[in-house]
Amino acid sequence: MYDLICIGDITVDLYFKTESLKVEDNRLSLAMGGKYPSNLFYQGLGGNAANVAIDASSFELDTAICGLIGENAFKQIIIQHLVKKNVSTELLMFLGDYISISSILLLENGERTIFHYTTPTAPFNIASHMMTQLSEAKAYFIAHIPPPTLGEKIDLVNHISKFDKPIFMNLSTNDLKFRLSELKPILDHCDCLFLNCNEFANLVGEDYEKIDFKKNISGKLGFNKKLLILTDGQNGSYAYNSGEVLYQKANPVENIIDTTGAGDAYTAGFIASFMKEPDIQKAIGTASEFAAKKLTRLGAN
Repeated sequence: MYDLICIGDITVDLYFKTESLKVEDNRLSLAMGGKYPSNLFYQGLGGNAANVAIDASSFELDTAICGLIGENAFKQIIIQHLVKKNVSTELLMFLGDYISISSILLLENGERTIFHYTTPTAPFNIASHMMTQLSEAKAYFIAHIPPPTLGEKIDLVNHISKFDKPIFMNLSTNDLKFRLSELKPILDHCDCLFLNCNEFANLVGEDYEKIDFKKNISGKLGFNKKLLILTDGQNGSYAYNSGEVLYQKANPVENIIDTTGAGDAYTAGFIASFMKEPDIQKAIGTASEFAAKKLTRLGAN
């Protein structure tokens, strides 16, 4: 039995770092038809599900990932990377020319801009025999799942909930396009939800600046008896549980190399700590420390 099965996206990440990109008003400025030399290139693996599976494995959890990869040049690269990181690949699904790839423009301060492509019509269909294997886990992390409709994701979450095991979850950019009421069938089965504070504000339709995150705000999502984790970058993070609000300051980082995957590192750190010992304050402390370490190295995991 696995400790944690992560369900969702697996992405090939291609990094380009250059000093020649201009930043104006917090936006990259690129010349039409311009060609920019890169002084660094790095190829890695990314995607919320892959990142959390890999990072949780580093805490000695027995992890597996259920996700799509294509029968293409990246197939063996992905499999070899997962195996090297001690993540089981037996739940991978293979689909023709499917591809999920990101080109990441990395700046000197570690911030990045991402161009991402996923095959738009690829079905995320988990075979019936694989559902039996999926049931063999102590907990689940459900991440961004490309490219099902909301209804398909609801069906998947409903099925996973029948295993009666803890479900950790974050919401993708696509998920957050829907109203809170439309996401309720998913959130009803979620035991622990991870969001950043801006995502939370957008989801509840309020101004980020006007929300007092130090107060118990989990009721805005109907999470009064569930665990809600909100991260706020350098401002720290919060945990809301049955009316209690816990705070964790962000660990200082002197030299940020790459911010890619920091949120997923936090998620993995929390899940790993909480599964070993259900101490929420300790878990958000572990998560913050692990996310800070992630910022000091290149790559999403």
